[in-house]
Amino acid sequence: MWIELHQSLPRHPKLFRLAKELEISRQDAFWHLCNFWLWTMEYAPDGDIGGFSEKELAAGADWHKDAQLFNEKLLCCGLVDETKKIHDWNTYGGKFYNEMVRNRKKQKEYRKRSRYGNVTVTLPAKNGYVTGQNRIEENRIEENRKETNKTNAQTAALELPMALKPFESAITEWLAYKRERGQTYKPRGLKALYAECLKLGAGLPAAIQNSMARNYAGIFAASNSGRFQPPRRLDGPDGFPIEYE
Repeated sequence: MWIELHQSLPRHPKLFRLAKELEISRQDAFWHLCNFWLWTMEYAPDGDIGGFSEKELAAGADWHKDAQLFNEKLLCCGLVDETKKIHDWNTYGGKFYNEMVRNRKKQKEYRKRSRYGNVTVTLPAKNGYVTGQNRIEENRIEENRKETNKTNAQTAALELPMALKPFESAITEWLAYKRERGQTYKPRGLKALYAECLKLGAGLPAAIQNSMARNYAGIFAASNSGRFQPPRRLDGPDGFPIEYE
């Protein structure tokens, strides 16, 4: 972090007054005041120094004489308010602290939204400007969001065939199982799933239950011996059928 210093500070009336009250040179007063502000930015970035002792504040300003005198002079010279806050802090050092808090909040929201990818995000600015890399990332997230919404709409539009209505609960359970594995169906994969479910017929619910119990990635038909053999796996990681030799 850093603080803002104006070129008029070395000749500011308050600095002359502080030097006079502390009976030190203007250069020394400048040194102690700058150290005091830097210490505040580090340990009390909101400008509220009420929680610190006089000795702590004096040490932060690199003042090693009478701590009470130093704090009294800061107050009488108008550099610290009666409320134990740095005078005009929000206009100078405080505005950078407030900006930092806002950017941290934006970055947290950005990471959260980027993770779930379900809304458009406004990326945080870096030093007041949005970088080119952030624009590229924002465009990528927006494109992924649109593609995901399009795929979800297409998938939702695929109705379950009438012949599979009696097995709707079993198929719904299978789709939930696949989502837990992070493997969702796209439209063509879902059509293939329905086609294979029709082939399995009345054995579909048992096949689904046993496939989930064995943590299979696809639905396997039962053999005559009662053991589940994979003569054909219904779907692969991309949602398409995979033929076995």
